[in-house]
Amino acid sequence: MKLSAQGQLRLAAKLAFAAGAGSLLGVAQAAASTDAPASGASAAAAKDANLQLAQAGTATGAGTTAPASTGTPVQLQGVEVTGSRIKQPSLTGSAALQAIDSKEFKLEGTQNVEQLLNSLPSVFAAQNNTGNNGSTGTATVDLRGLGVARTLTLIDGKRVMPGDPRGGPEVDLNFIPSALVERVEVLTGGASAVYGSDAISGVVNFIMKKDFDGFSIDAQANRTDSGDGTTQDTTLVWGSNFAGGAGNVTLYASHTRFDAIDGDQRGFSKFFITTPASGDRHITGPTSSMIKNGRFISYDRLNAGLPFDYMADPNGSGTFVPYDGRKFNFAPFDLLQRPDQRYTLGGFAHRQFNEHVDVYGSAMFMDDRTSFQLGPGGTFFNNFNVNCDNPLLSAQERKLLCTDAGLGPTDNARLQIAKRDFEFGNRENDTRHTDYRIVFGLRGTIIDDLSYDVSAQRGETVLAQSFRNELSLSRTQQALQATTDANGNIVCKDPTGGCVPFNLFQANAVTPAQVDFLRADGFEQGNTVEEIVSASVNGDLTPYGIVSPLAKTGVGVALGYEFRKESLELRPDQTFQSGDQAGGGGTIPPVTGNFNVKDYFGELQLPIVEDQPFVKSLSFDTAYRVSNYTTQARYTHAYKFGLKYFPIEDIGLRGSWNRAVRAPDIQELFFPNSVNIFGGSDPCAGAIDPATGIVAGGATLAQCQRTGVTPSQYGNIVDCNSGQCNAEFGGNQNLKAERAITRQAGLVLQPRFLKGFTGTIDYYQITIADRIGTIGANTILSECIQQGAFCNNIHRGSGGRIWGPRTNFVADTNINTGFLKERGVDFSFHYNRYLSDLGLGNLGRVDLTFTGTYLNSFSQKNAPGLPIFDCAGLFGLTCGEPNPRWRHKLRTTWLAPSDTIIAGLGVSVQWRYISSVALDKNKTGTILASGKPDLIDGEIPKKQYMDLTMTYRLPISTQDVTLRFGVNNLTNTDPPLVSSNSPNSIASPPFGNNNTFPGVYDSLGRVFFLGVNANFR
Repeated sequence: MKLSAQGQLRLAAKLAFAAGAGSLLGVAQAAASTDAPASGASAAAAKDANLQLAQAGTATGAGTTAPASTGTPVQLQGVEVTGSRIKQPSLTGSAALQAIDSKEFKLEGTQNVEQLLNSLPSVFAAQNNTGNNGSTGTATVDLRGLGVARTLTLIDGKRVMPGDPRGGPEVDLNFIPSALVERVEVLTGGASAVYGSDAISGVVNFIMKKDFDGFSIDAQANRTDSGDGTTQDTTLVWGSNFAGGAGNVTLYASHTRFDAIDGDQRGFSKFFITTPASGDRHITGPTSSMIKNGRFISYDRLNAGLPFDYMADPNGSGTFVPYDGRKFNFAPFDLLQRPDQRYTLGGFAHRQFNEHVDVYGSAMFMDDRTSFQLGPGGTFFNNFNVNCDNPLLSAQERKLLCTDAGLGPTDNARLQIAKRDFEFGNRENDTRHTDYRIVFGLRGTIIDDLSYDVSAQRGETVLAQSFRNELSLSRTQQALQATTDANGNIVCKDPTGGCVPFNLFQANAVTPAQVDFLRADGFEQGNTVEEIVSASVNGDLTPYGIVSPLAKTGVGVALGYEFRKESLELRPDQTFQSGDQAGGGGTIPPVTGNFNVKDYFGELQLPIVEDQPFVKSLSFDTAYRVSNYTTQARYTHAYKFGLKYFPIEDIGLRGSWNRAVRAPDIQELFFPNSVNIFGGSDPCAGAIDPATGIVAGGATLAQCQRTGVTPSQYGNIVDCNSGQCNAEFGGNQNLKAERAITRQAGLVLQPRFLKGFTGTIDYYQITIADRIGTIGANTILSECIQQGAFCNNIHRGSGGRIWGPRTNFVADTNINTGFLKERGVDFSFHYNRYLSDLGLGNLGRVDLTFTGTYLNSFSQKNAPGLPIFDCAGLFGLTCGEPNPRWRHKLRTTWLAPSDTIIAGLGVSVQWRYISSVALDKNKTGTILASGKPDLIDGEIPKKQYMDLTMTYRLPISTQDVTLRFGVNNLTNTDPPLVSSNSPNSIASPPFGNNNTFPGVYDSLGRVFFLGVNANFR
């Protein structure tokens, strides 16, 4: 079928959007080629259809024109690409851009968009559905590993509201239905001058399917090789053109469900791994000394020089026996995959009245409910006073706790109690996010090639969260003060609130009435609101003669104004505010705050030379934005300069220099100080090794005295329970904006002699100054010990602990401090050809897509005066989740010939590679070194995964129905395992869970998926 010139142009533009900017040249050449074998018009049409199916994967912007079938270059109409508001004929920008086609979602078998993004080499793991302890119930993206707050997320070029009132500006990607995504454009590098704050590490722009005409259903189910973790996703899309094609309405609805996977459903997560101070082996088994029958540490006996560590007799005799070291295993209760149920609903519409007025709008809604669970709670080594005449104490217990310690009947025994309250059931956190987003706007042509876009939008996220089956600390203390009434009944001294005496002195003696009184369920709700009004004009000034003497294309410009208001309110109940839940992690104070910002921005693109000897094209671009905040950030300035040079059509050079900014978000500004947990250990904890005279934590007495340890405490400090110590976190309304300089330089290859091939190599360097963040509790501890710095931030409590009661903590609140500097190189290529073009006969089509990132350095300085450390190739207590030096993914797709019996069949294989990483604490001679070396956790070896997907387009001439079947992690590769318990609590929340890093490595094993996509026109 011979297409008209206009038809060819439409096809080229469609292919450009489908394949991504990087594969434009090769795709268009192959699509329009007339020398490919075909048998009639129907074969040609089928071949074009197969071509569209093949364009799945990631690519980088490289193409400039789309050759038509005659071989005459046809210039693309103006399109807007992430990274610029100027519509331009070229899809090659001065900064690296990756495009992920919607079909890659199908080939990867993903049902959450963050799963696909996390597989990109330039993206690091963040919140996702495999997180349990430390999860917010959201899904986020972290470009370059610089933090989710430094990645800006857009939908169709417009900001998306924050996804959780407890977090920062990061967007909840659960809000975005994967089946509605046309493509994802990822711009890595500073983009603040174009899009505003938060775009320091880059921009993720989701381009949604609009102008849909017909009905579509996409359904998929996933299940692991172990027969669990079933997930189901169904999306319905309906669209219709009206007004003779001048208008369109596209509506969608989806439902997604994830089944839970408990920790005991995998061998590697049935127990938490402990690496002892010797660092030479892994120990698996119960790790928590919070036990079912209760453990009791008597301060009075300790002060009297008597044995002080006891437990209730497990046989239920009502007596105390010496603690025998038994532990409780709570690992099976942690989830490898959270249960989740999500509904999304929305639509997109527009009506063009004439070339000057196109009214458009969208409405999106999500209701997402998930829960995570932890093992039964109880008293986490909390301090209590028990009256010596308590009738629940047996004679033996009263003698041991009181009489032997010199206490009388009217005195109180001071106890530290650790009892696991099985009677309450598992602790459960039920989290619900309800999101709304409405956009309304006008756009059109002003005159000639000048156009405008005016819009208003409002986005809101509503949180409702409950934390159930927890123990009340205040009511526990009340219930431990018992006496006998006139009738001989055992009652509370303070009967208010219906107090029931708590009998934890005898195993298995807790009654339902006691549970009902002691239970402390907490609830909090809150919301974030983002309101934006923006107006911009952009255009090509060629018609006005503003053209370089050596170029054909004129100057492109864009000017605009944006007003944004962010507000937040978090309303925890009194239980959360008081921190009364024994295992709740700390107090959660109410939060209220808001700020406004006015942005003025402009862009300019100047083609300098075109189609001259030794210069196919040379162009310059720049952008500037000034922002006026109502916070201490006040005025900020962001700007960029870029240059593109193609000496010939086959090869090009590009580079950009950006000054980016990020203003503090609402939580960083307004969150009140509160004590919560961090993953770590106390270097001053443990018993003294007689051979060295040093405690198991590795610090000497002199070093520990700097942190507030007394000589009598040294050697008797109990390490943080389950690797969870206390830290004080909070906001700071005096925070300034952080600044970043981003440099990029790249090479673009699109050789005409190798049809269908495009490739890019891009160097990047990002330096962030005045970093908004914390010093890091582990850094504070190590620096106090090693250098005597930050020692005032350490607040030890009874027994020298930095955990347990909220008075024991390391202060680590937000400040502008230190810097981050990251350098690396991105590699990408895309190659697709019919095998017949290579002389191999009618064997179908092959599509290759490769992306890789080399992390050269990831330098950090947490505060002035501290040494610089480099986390590239490392993981651990300071560097956090793994930062591999090299990651890549290679997808190879084969499509069967269109004129054979297997027409419509496609097979795709993906190879994912993650290089090895070393443990940071083993880096002797650096600030990263901590305690004794951990040899067994010293390295996570390289990991490789193979994924297989098969697709089949049914031979139905009137409908478009494609089946897909796939297996991810084909070889069932196990995740790497590292210690998650003190003294080496490496795989600690939020990104470490179940002895591994589930966001980085496949933790569920082999996963099968089966899906169908049907389009009815």
